[in-house]
Amino acid sequence: MMGMPIGPNFFEAQVVIPPEARETPSESADPAPQRIFYAVGPGDAAGYFRNRRDGVAPAFHTPIAFSLQFFKAFEKQGHRLYLLSSHARAERVTLGPHTIENLPRPRIYFCGGIRHHLGLLVYGLRILSRALRFRAQVAIVDSGTTHWIVLALFALFRIPVIAVLHNALWAAGYRPTHGVRHLIHITDGWFFRRFAAASVAVSPEIRRQILAVAGQPKGPQFVFVPLYRKDFFLRIPPPPPHSRRPFNVLYLGRVEYYKGIFDLMTMAETLDREAPGDYRWKIVGEGSDFAALEAEVLRRNLGHLVRVQHNMADEDAAVATLGWAHVNIVPTRHEFREGLAMTAVEGVLAGRPVVLTSVVPAGEVLPGATVEVPADDVEGLTGAIRQLANDEELYQRLRAGTTALQPTFYDPTRGLGACLLQAMKAIGRA
Repeated sequence: MMGMPIGPNFFEAQVVIPPEARETPSESADPAPQRIFYAVGPGDAAGYFRNRRDGVAPAFHTPIAFSLQFFKAFEKQGHRLYLLSSHARAERVTLGPHTIENLPRPRIYFCGGIRHHLGLLVYGLRILSRALRFRAQVAIVDSGTTHWIVLALFALFRIPVIAVLHNALWAAGYRPTHGVRHLIHITDGWFFRRFAAASVAVSPEIRRQILAVAGQPKGPQFVFVPLYRKDFFLRIPPPPPHSRRPFNVLYLGRVEYYKGIFDLMTMAETLDREAPGDYRWKIVGEGSDFAALEAEVLRRNLGHLVRVQHNMADEDAAVATLGWAHVNIVPTRHEFREGLAMTAVEGVLAGRPVVLTSVVPAGEVLPGATVEVPADDVEGLTGAIRQLANDEELYQRLRAGTTALQPTFYDPTRGLGACLLQAMKAIGRA
């Protein structure tokens, strides 16, 4: 099934500002610089900014780092910044008046059951302590940092919270109706309805989920897009000729069961039985199931069809890997709460059609360039690859559809930094 079409002003239409949030007393005068605290995800923020400070080239990544987008946008506005990551290696770096810290999670976070939730609570209290020590005037917090309801504690100290959602509350189409996860969503709704000064989401699906749990959120909602380096993607050659065999299928991303990587083994077996030698597969990434996947390739005797490799080491390797593919695939299963799937965007920026499942919200924002299959439908995914390999008209139409979508993901006015500045303005803090 093709993605549904959207108009050119789609992302602008995702900005929703309640009437009571549209006017603030501070709009009549330029507000003073703020002390902004931002708790980001698990990336090595301290190492990244230390390398930038010391003139060391950072490790290669295709997207522009969200933390860098934030830092550049807010530093330019004169704000004082404290950026905190949950990376496992503790470190603190100073850049002039700004601080970047890696604050590892407590050990119980990595346990199962109630201990995991206690770990989230403990970490939430730790970031609150850091924010208070910094005398933060605004807190920005990424999804996954702690349970959203824990952030209601910031209200006790009159610190407004802007929520940044990179992950969905549930896998699209699989909202839980009972159990612990359902109870968590009840508290999520309370947070967004009563405490969140604003919410900033990476996909329209996430914004709809906020509305679903909160009814009428307290603050405005915004949608941003990941940004990429145009100069890098311009280096990627066109796909190999459609008629050339083998037909190359590329998976990029986390090597985890719930990302559908083991389903690719079944697909490879099926298509090779039908057309021996006509398909090749690459699975590129890191994750807890990397060794298990390598073992599965050996067990099924698929080494001549499927190559499993670690993350692309540098830009040249990335150009070669992306340029190898005829098509990209994002086979996420229903167990994973996909927020967007940036690898789907990367396939489109490389000029490749993308096969994805119904729990991948990127399909909605990449119309005319994707084929969507129900989650967990291995036969459907197999059929989509088969169809793209055998139907050149469809393949070329989807490939042509990638072109119109690409400028959005190079536009800094649609990135996270610009979106957070809009949110700050909407709540009267910028």
